[in-house]
Amino acid sequence: MRGVQPDRCRVLQLRRDQGLTQEQLADRANCDVKTVRSVERGRRVDLRTVQSLAATLGVSTEELLIADEVSDPESAAMLAIVKTQIAAFNARDPDAFAATFTPDAVYCINAHPDLPGAGVQRGRDEIREGARIAFENFVSEPVTSEMIELSVAGDHVYLRLMQPKVRGLKTGLVREVTSLLVFVVRDGLIAELHSHFHSGMLEELVFGPQGRQAQS
Repeated sequence: MRGVQPDRCRVLQLRRDQGLTQEQLADRANCDVKTVRSVERGRRVDLRTVQSLAATLGVSTEELLIADEVSDPESAAMLAIVKTQIAAFNARDPDAFAATFTPDAVYCINAHPDLPGAGVQRGRDEIREGARIAFENFVSEPVTSEMIELSVAGDHVYLRLMQPKVRGLKTGLVREVTSLLVFVVRDGLIAELHSHFHSGMLEELVFGPQGRQAQS
């Protein structure tokens, strides 16, 4: 069977939330209105169509695909919680972000300890607070499917995030930041997350072009 299976309920919800008719969505996504109707009826369509609709609706492509597009149900569930966390990150919602973790989860941000939110966070409360601090210091453009590479191995999900534009709210500087995130997923929630960033670039976004020396 050709094409991919869109999440018709999600497409319908997003379209209505944004006050769009099927005709308006089709026009903005540069596709035929019959295609939008097919999507909202749950029919398989070309991946490029889903990518165009996702870009128009302001979400990642993965958010518009049903989980069983991944053949292994366990892997699909693991990818689903990672996608949920991406959505929470895009929404800059610390509560939703923390809710993707197990109550005793460990989140390790491998960056210089002077950076806001860096270090090891244990449990949802610390993770929520760390996310709040990060959102107060940085703002990233929405993460889309075109920016990420996802793979699953055992209980690990590997996510390579390629060069979203990140702005330091205190300095106003904008940089493209590449990172690697390693998730350990258990029982449908994230038990561990290890984030590896270009530390020097993040320091510049927080402290300015001279780094931490500019603050001393």
